Amino acid sequence: MNGRAEIDSSTAVFLVPGQGADPRGALAQLHRAASGVRSEIDGVLAEIEGASGAAGRGLRDYLLTETGDSTPGPGLPQIANYAISVVLNNVLGTVGVRPRAVVGQSFGEIAALVCAGVFDTADGARAVCALNAAFRDFEGRGAMVLVNASVRDTRELLDEVGHPKLVVACVNTPEQTIVSGPTDAIAALLSAPTERRLLASRFRTPHTTPISVSSPNAFSRAFAGYGSIRCGYRCIPRCGGVPTPMRTTCTWHWPTA
Repeated sequence: MNGRAEIDSSTAVFLVPGQGADPRGALAQLHRAASGVRSEIDGVLAEIEGASGAAGRGLRDYLLTETGDSTPGPGLPQIANYAISVVLNNVLGTVGVRPRAVVGQSFGEIAALVCAGVFDTADGARAVCALNAAFRDFEGRGAMVLVNASVRDTRELLDEVGHPKLVVACVNTPEQTIVSGPTDAIAALLSAPTERRLLASRFRTPHTTPISVSSPNAFSRAFAGYGSIRCGYRCIPRCGGVPTPMRTTCTWHWPTA
């Protein structure tokens, strides 16, 4: 991987996703691509491991080894997802790809802030660890369900179930909606005597996920302590979002002349 990429940066947009599948081995092939790429990956992983302390132990092996049966340590998949996004941003930057905008969705907001130059890589890693710590007490107490229906029909379904802690967490597509809540509320949804229940299925993820029973206060306090790097971006929260960390989807616009 050498030279310049044939990409028009004036129209390029980076989308940093939230949490999903197990990221084990995700950087293995890219690490083998070229010495310059390996050097960039090694540098980013070393910086993140250093900033993450015990939580980031084993990050390099986790992302550069494509096979393995060991269960990752608590929080390691989140740190790995963060590392992947930062690595890809930096590698693309070395070949001249500088995006017009960086969009972060859910957990990906932290990496988006780093890719946009608002925070450095080490502070981003510490933010991921702070988020993991904030939700640790809630691990195993919440879940998500995929409902193959519009958000309107999903809200009607939730009204039928009548559990106050069931909430619409995300609208994936016009006909796919994610519902989250405490495990007892999710169980009530899946066992509700309604035909619409058949459209719902438990969403399985290897990560601890934010749910409605959690409080962002601990994370917000930690996040506020990180130093911001000056840049020409502005933040646009998602429709109806609350402008606090992990409650918005942020678009960070590249400054133009």
